[in-house]
Amino acid sequence: QTESPSTVKGTRASRVRLTVTEGKYRMVRRVLHNAGHSVIHLHRTRYGGMDLGGLEKGGVRVCSVDEEQWAGHLLGWS
Repeated sequence: QTESPSTVKGTRASRVRLTVTEGKYRMVRRVLHNAGHSVIHLHRTRYGGMDLGGLEKGGVRVCSVDEEQWAGHLLGWS
């Protein structure tokens, strides 16, 4: 049995918290559409090893050393 690339952590009438461990372009929208839900707004809180916290749309912040190492490994720089 293979593990699903996404899991639903909790739901309310208007919100779904979805954890995706791998995915394709617009996967979240397709999954929720197929379950009978429309997506009005998506908010990414984490990207791999990087916690995005309360970053505003288009915002930037300084990466920690661990995040730099993670990104460098991902990009083949290390």
